[in-house]
Amino acid sequence: MFSTGDGFELGGTIGQPDEGTMSGGEFALTGGFWVAGTGVAGGDCDADGTPDASDNCPGAANPTQCDTDVDGVGNHCDPDLNNDNVVGIPDFNTFRACFGSMQGQPNYDPDCDLNCDGAVGIPDFNTLRSFFGRAPGSTCPGP
Repeated sequence: MFSTGDGFELGGTIGQPDEGTMSGGEFALTGGFWVAGTGVAGGDCDADGTPDASDNCPGAANPTQCDTDVDGVGNHCDPDLNNDNVVGIPDFNTFRACFGSMQGQPNYDPDCDLNCDGAVGIPDFNTLRSFFGRAPGSTCPGP
């Protein structure tokens, strides 16, 4: 044993490569390397407090997990406003009609509010732009 703390113990053999994954507290041992962890069981690659296995947008931090069109893909990575599985001109046109609106205004559409802050603005446009020509959704970056 070479390290303890906060209800976990980590051990191993010095001088031999470590394999697999071991985690506890604020750090995880993955493939022989110590990395800062989130303390979320099962991993949380976007550090939003939701385990990757149940995160509706695992590659982008979205602590509210808002999914206004209830398609299983969180707004933070779902600018596919017509749900045809590609972000394109029809989605841009829908977004353009919402742009500049706030919650409670007639042209506000919660599906256009990609960061779920109650207003459709530049941050939401930047998300739509980053997905243009691609399918919605995200995954954790690979090793």
